[in-house]
Amino acid sequence: VLLAATNHIAHVDPALLRPGRLDRQFEMCLPDEAARIAILRQHLERELPDADLTGAARLTEGLTGAELAGHVRGAQQRARQAGRRLRLD
Repeated sequence: VLLAATNHIAHVDPALLRPGRLDRQFEMCLPDEAARIAILRQHLERELPDADLTGAARLTEGLTGAELAGHVRGAQQRARQAGRRLRLD
């Protein structure tokens, strides 16, 4: 079993994509708004357990889950450095 990943399937040699080789392709789409809310909720549940994250999710359209997590970590770090609690504004 061979598993490969690429961000640019068009650049893969067609010989590798023939039946019997890497013939199955799965597209991993970016998270929709509901998924982004769930991702943000997972990373913010300690600091902002009851916050409405809909606005934040709308601002993050086009981001991956990893990018969302990175933004949350950055916001948490900035709040710590400023000596305040994380807030949604």
